[in-house]
Amino acid sequence: MKEHKPAEQSAFPASCADARFAGIDRTDLARDGPGRPRMRMAISIPRFIMNTVGAVPPESGGILGGPKDSDDITEFIRDDGGTWTGTKYTPDHEGLNRMLRDDWKPRGLDFKGFVHSHPDGYTQLSPGDLRYIRHIFDCNPGMQVFMAPIVLPALFWLRPFIVRRGKCLIVEEAVLEVFDPETAEHQKGVQP
Repeated sequence: MKEHKPAEQSAFPASCADARFAGIDRTDLARDGPGRPRMRMAISIPRFIMNTVGAVPPESGGILGGPKDSDDITEFIRDDGGTWTGTKYTPDHEGLNRMLRDDWKPRGLDFKGFVHSHPDGYTQLSPGDLRYIRHIFDCNPGMQVFMAPIVLPALFWLRPFIVRRGKCLIVEEAVLEVFDPETAEHQKGVQP
């Protein structure tokens, strides 16, 4: 893997082929109730995701962002430059990194993760998704949490997953919490 200086690091790596993969702990997927983590999105974001990523065939996506020093998701950019085959999504890492550098960073916004759609019946993050997330963690040593909701277009369902950095990636299904950025009111467990 190519060495990167901190100023040269990219949020989206070009390839996950050289990603270090230590393993996956899926035990937290069975946890339910008040102990589940929250994925907080501005109320317009789930609707926008479902009307873009959720309205086309599987394996399309985009990136999630929000204010620095917060896990809140207030931004979504559909990856119109990415490629998808119906079974595989490959992000346009050059275009997305350029947008992060030129648009989000000057506005004080950070990359929080990505959302993408899956084919019918595949309701979990795939091993390929997790290898790619591991590689993003490797390229971004300060990133501790990665927001990775998946969309199931046939069910019109956004399923929120949070992945935490560790020797083994910790995958947790979250409760979607939407809020109005103008009033900061929260609605727990609401689907768009």
